[in-house]
Amino acid sequence: THEDYVIFDQVLNIICTIAKYKEEYIEVIIFNIIETLRKTKDLLKNRGTVIVTKLCNALKVDKIYSTFANVLLRMNDTDFVGRMINILDLFLLTAKDTEQLRSMLKNVKKSKEPKDKEFFEKIFRTWCINPVSSLILCLIAEYFELSYYLLIKLYIHFI
Repeated sequence: THEDYVIFDQVLNIICTIAKYKEEYIEVIIFNIIETLRKTKDLLKNRGTVIVTKLCNALKVDKIYSTFANVLLRMNDTDFVGRMINILDLFLLTAKDTEQLRSMLKNVKKSKEPKDKEFFEKIFRTWCINPVSSLILCLIAEYFELSYYLLIKLYIHFI
């Protein structure tokens, strides 16, 4: 119902505020959000993008993506993880909030910052659960050779 969504949004705003001022709780918060989304399939479908948007508005986008990657990588439910990565991927590709992250990923190969390469590797390990998302990530980061090998692997897999 509409009232449920209003309450949900209010709770999410409180959670984002806590995460903003107590960054040491971000992983716990995201873990609990992911567990709730996993247990409530309609919530993932109907509010997954809203949750990612609010978290990215409240905190640094790269921190949110990195934390999601850490938590999702430890999960055994690959079907759910794949759907969650789809949401993160779509948000990465289309949202104005992720513009800076896309720019960083685009320049990751040329970057002198080890943390940029580490970030890509962390995200990539998780994104590999969803082959199409890993391909998209490689294309954004301009890892064209890796994209080529992923395409070959996908092609062989689907023959």
